[in-house]
Amino acid sequence: MTGRAHSDDLIRAMTQRAPIIIFALDGEGKVTFTEGQGLEELGLMKDRTLGRSVFDLYKAYPEVSDPLAKGLAGEELNWSVEVEGTSYEVVVTPLTGGGLVGVARDVTDQLKAERALKASEAKFAAAFRHSLDSVLLTAVPSGEILEINKGFSLITGYGRRQAVGKTTLELGIWADPSQREQMFATLRKNGKLEGEEASIRSATGQIRECRLWGEVLEIEEVPVLLTVVRDETEQRSAERERVKFIAELEAKNRELEQFALTVAHDLKAPLISIQGLIELATEDLRADDPGSAVGNLKRIESATRRMSDLLSSVLALSRAGLVFDRLERVDLQEVAREAVEQSAAVAKEKLVIDISESLGTAVGDRIRLLQVYQNLISNSVKFMGDQKRPRVEIGARQVGQERVYFVRDNGAGIEADDLDQIFDLYFRRRHRSVEGSGIGLALVHRIVEAHNGRVWAESAGPATGSTFCFTLGFNEADPSPS
Repeated sequence: MTGRAHSDDLIRAMTQRAPIIIFALDGEGKVTFTEGQGLEELGLMKDRTLGRSVFDLYKAYPEVSDPLAKGLAGEELNWSVEVEGTSYEVVVTPLTGGGLVGVARDVTDQLKAERALKASEAKFAAAFRHSLDSVLLTAVPSGEILEINKGFSLITGYGRRQAVGKTTLELGIWADPSQREQMFATLRKNGKLEGEEASIRSATGQIRECRLWGEVLEIEEVPVLLTVVRDETEQRSAERERVKFIAELEAKNRELEQFALTVAHDLKAPLISIQGLIELATEDLRADDPGSAVGNLKRIESATRRMSDLLSSVLALSRAGLVFDRLERVDLQEVAREAVEQSAAVAKEKLVIDISESLGTAVGDRIRLLQVYQNLISNSVKFMGDQKRPRVEIGARQVGQERVYFVRDNGAGIEADDLDQIFDLYFRRRHRSVEGSGIGLALVHRIVEAHNGRVWAESAGPATGSTFCFTLGFNEADPSPS
């Protein structure tokens, strides 16, 4: 076998096994040469195609015959076509003496892969654009933002034109830039980020509580960091509110339990006294001793009065946290004067009560605010101690943007350990000899809290006097309840 013959056989063997069709046409379009495994895939045998016109073979496929006609007319072509479910890329070259040679390559699998890739890219692009989570692509290692989605704009307030081409540091979206360094340290160590916490600053300066996921991808052989940022600000706020609500509910339940036990105890004591005094009064009358009977009846009256006062305090406390009858602008100087006039406690000899003209007005429920001043005045008088010149001052002071109202006395003062507990229900100060229901300051706390305000006590210690302060949180824009 000559070298040329061997070479021809080798080429023929290769083309017979390759998924291609090599062919030649004469000037009239008849097949003069054809070889390749692609023939079998089309169901065409070599000996049945030689000498036949391609216009007969492919008359049902004008997408094959029409370009071949242009090739025979001298035009060099490259096009794709699908025949019998198989996709081919066809290249034809005209010959100088007429006719042409061509190659048809099976690209079915390649086209399927390309279509699958395009579909995948389309899905990713749609998910990228429309995800409510923030998604951004940044160059590695420069950190330059390559692309962002709508979610990024919703969280940060920066649009595509403002963000692309800059780094996150240049945009200033890291409330704590050290978090960014920690993120990259984690990324270098683990190769990805999984739910890392971060505080993101928006264009308006608002801090959003977020969680980040990230991974470095190879896009066209270039490393790109894909980062997903989920805004959990509202979710975390709701969780904090839930925890706070549960804690408050548990505290209210404990208070209710204490309330029930204490009310039962405090009501039981005068009832026992009344029962005993009735028996004594009965014996006095049987013994014809009306003087002793009258004395015991007066003690019964005193016990019933204590029960009535306790029940009135309990009723007032139960209503303190309910909705208001009416919110209005209240003259606090007028309310303080009325509280002084209605308080039997101020009848104490030599007591001086000074009502400042600086009180002004505030929005609130007038009846409830009257209760606040009545209870604070009564408390000051009750714990005046042995002060020779008892004095109570009712006024207000401005602390920054906040208006602080106060009732100050020069009485017995408050132990430091009692300051944080003094507004607790039934808390008894260290002056055990002082009578009272233990409800008054708890009632003040409830009413002030219902006005969106705060209440606290100040004292330097025993014999230094006390100052009870409170704020009111309503303003003129707050509507009155219907």
